[in-house]
Amino acid sequence: MSKKKLTVNDLKIVSEIERSMEDTKTSNQPRFGQDERDWVYNLWARADAICEEVPPYRPDSRIRDAWLNDFAMKEDHLISVVNSVVQIDANRGWVLIGGRNQVRRFSQVLKNYHVANGTDGWRNGISASSRSFYCTDMNALVEVGRDGDNGPLAALYHIDPTKCYLTGRGDTPLYYSGTKNHYWYDDQYFRVASFPSIIEEYNGLGYCAVSRALNTAMIAYAVMTHDQESLAARAPKGLLLLLGITESQWDTALQMRAADLNAKERQYFGGVMTLATSTSDNIDAKLVALSQLPRDFSRKEWADLTMFAYALAFGYDPSEFWPVQFGSLGRGEEAAVQTEKAASKGQLTFALAFQEELQNELPQTIHFEFEERSDSGDLVAAEVKEKKADWIDTLSKMTNKSGEGESSIYSPEELRELAAAEGLIPSEWTEAEEGAIEDDEGKVRDKAFLEQMRMNPCVRAASEKYPDEPIVQYRWNPLLPNGESEIVIFDRGSDVYGKKRVFAVAKRQRVLFENDLVTIAEEDVDRTIDNTYSRDPIVGEMVTAEVVEDSTELFDNE
Repeated sequence: MSKKKLTVNDLKIVSEIERSMEDTKTSNQPRFGQDERDWVYNLWARADAICEEVPPYRPDSRIRDAWLNDFAMKEDHLISVVNSVVQIDANRGWVLIGGRNQVRRFSQVLKNYHVANGTDGWRNGISASSRSFYCTDMNALVEVGRDGDNGPLAALYHIDPTKCYLTGRGDTPLYYSGTKNHYWYDDQYFRVASFPSIIEEYNGLGYCAVSRALNTAMIAYAVMTHDQESLAARAPKGLLLLLGITESQWDTALQMRAADLNAKERQYFGGVMTLATSTSDNIDAKLVALSQLPRDFSRKEWADLTMFAYALAFGYDPSEFWPVQFGSLGRGEEAAVQTEKAASKGQLTFALAFQEELQNELPQTIHFEFEERSDSGDLVAAEVKEKKADWIDTLSKMTNKSGEGESSIYSPEELRELAAAEGLIPSEWTEAEEGAIEDDEGKVRDKAFLEQMRMNPCVRAASEKYPDEPIVQYRWNPLLPNGESEIVIFDRGSDVYGKKRVFAVAKRQRVLFENDLVTIAEEDVDRTIDNTYSRDPIVGEMVTAEVVEDSTELFDNE
């Protein structure tokens, strides 16, 4: 810790005090003597910095990142928020879709995410990456292990972000200063950035959530320190005025009482500037604190505002970390609204960025995707659904009075569609019979899901590369009974486009009428008749009916 430097003004004061004490008579015996000028020097010599200096935001973020990570652990509220968001990311489920053999191979690679020797696994790996994302400006770095040079993904390794900085070079954009210093190529790692800088010299360096909440966290840490001082757990920053006792005697007394709780000499009294004198026969000690909280300071309001600021910095809804009072919408509905807003911001920021970077490292025949969290938790979701169900029940009881009696305004089919739109029942319950298909085992599958899979570029690529291999979906989720599951989407890759391949063949059309403006072919007439029949079957029957009498002759007779 650096000492406080004397200013020109301070030196003048010291000089005046020294001149005023030149005629002071002191004994040659140590037991009677103490140079009364010593306390002036002690005033500055023992004035340690009240708080550590925050490292500046620079392109080389190694020193700042190490400081940010350490500081986050000093403020209890902040590290608790970090722990919550890291747990959310670590417990988020994910799926792999593609050919069965490839899915099984790469699912093992992801589940063996390496963090340190003896610390492997997806949750450990994603926890380390998520914490780096929120606590360092370098954000999350992941080393990509490959099978041979430029081979496919074989392993994932966590990288300490406090050992790296961005070089801005096209060939070697990352420098690693760990046990072996070297430059890394861009295919040896991937990075998940948070709020990257737009300044060219910073090379896309991020600005993490802890940096965004730093000023609030420093105030919170200062308040926590003040409370510890008030409870006598720590000595406050201030002036200790000793009368009738020397400073050496004070030091000896501290050692005898084991006042150093941290086993570090005078740790808890390092912020106290001691002014001692033994010229008086009376022994007295006064502690003057240099900083105090206002009298009307409300710790509850301060805690609420602090957690609101943290939630804003992390992009989450405050209710995720703190019991928040809700407004007129009611706890359930407002929680759902706030969580829905947060889900589009901070809750998926790391997950979507990590998903995009990891997808670039996987083969084009494999699709990786994180599962999204529930809207607001099981309890709140149940409350919201109950409110919606009551609303639909009210609609079902609304009737329309007529001469024939009372009838419901909404049909059961309309109410069922509304319930499906609100997420109360599965959407496939409202599909028509042709909207569902059956597999060989007679199990109904969601046609919309299968169509979505057919539109997925990775699934199409897998079906072309592995036409005889099943297309499967592997799901990892800690909430599953075994933590994982696998289902077959298509029995064969060729089934993605249907079991029967249909190829369009150009057919020569017979032209019925043609001039400079229009050409009418036989197919155009057939299509017009079909459209007419679908709109009005009676008119369609008339158009397709057999000719009974020549209409031209009838018109001519008239």
